[in-house]
Amino acid sequence: MNDSSISVRYAKAIFSLAEEKKVLEAVKTDMENLLSLSSSLPEFSLIIDSPIINTSDKLAFLTALIGKKANGLTINLLNLLLTNSRENYLPMIARSFLSRFRENSGVKSAHISSAVELDASVVEQLKTLIAKKYNAKVDITCAVEADLLGGFVLQVDDQLIDASVANRLKLLRQELVKSK
Repeated sequence: MNDSSISVRYAKAIFSLAEEKKVLEAVKTDMENLLSLSSSLPEFSLIIDSPIINTSDKLAFLTALIGKKANGLTINLLNLLLTNSRENYLPMIARSFLSRFRENSGVKSAHISSAVELDASVVEQLKTLIAKKYNAKVDITCAVEADLLGGFVLQVDDQLIDASVANRLKLLRQELVKSK
């Protein structure tokens, strides 16, 4: 079975259960925490992927990471994943869950990368423009990528606008090579 379909199925199941039990916000917070921890702690994947560490220790580790306030559904999901040796799918499940949550809430996800840090007013202007274009609330994240040289790359859901200097140079190089 495809890795992404496995994570999507688990995400759909936990989303449906959370919606049914009216604890969607709590599970969303847990998923955000797990996703954040999986990307910020290098030890996270080492412990989760380790065949030497037993299931109960992994569950204790994950429970300690997300705290005692974690929703029971989240704990049950973690236990199920560990029991079925699917814990390595946890970050993908969390991403899929959060994507489904945004879609269900009518929130568009946007990510902007720029060569320099953007001013807060510029980010707000972009957020307003995107919200107006898509007639939806916008959740925007920003990143600095010096290799862009200038300009920006904006991704809204699956649409990409690459207005970076690096991309312009690449296109120009392709045209020059093609014209020879």
